[in-house]
This record gives sequence, structure tokens and C-alpha cells, in this order.
Amino acid sequence: MKKIKPGNTSAKKSAPAQTVDNYLAALPEEARATLEKLRKVVKAAAPKATEVISYQIPMYKHHGMFILATNEVHT
Repeated sequence: MKKIKPGNTSAKKSAPAQTVDNYLAALPEEARATLEKLRKVVKAAAPKATEVISYQIPMYKHHGMFILATNEVHT
């Protein structure tokens, strides 16, 4: 197994997405397609909601917050 030394750029994570478009662009095609469909449904159901990145995942603000989606599994 290859060890990664501190300071090696390959050991660092990429910068978190600043917009939902950037978040979706970084996803694998299958996940992106699914989340873009969900995004359309949310926008149709809550057109006044504001899209944001919070806790490094896409969310919508409208009378509170709810999670749009993430491609990561949290246990």
C-alpha cells in the first residue's frame, strides 16, 4: 500500500462546491441525472425556495431548510 506523506497534494480533499451546479457537476453521471430530476421537482413544488450549499450539500431554504440530496452515505 502506498503511503501518502503529509503535505502531498494528493492527500488533500478538493474544495467543497460553492453552488448546487458545481456540486452536481462533480457527481458521477447516474447520480447527477437523478439529482437533477429531483431538483426540478423541488423547484416546481417550491418555486420561491432559495438553493444553497449548507454542510457541503445542496439544500433549499423556504420556511426552514430541507436537504435536497447527497451522494454520500452517512452512518
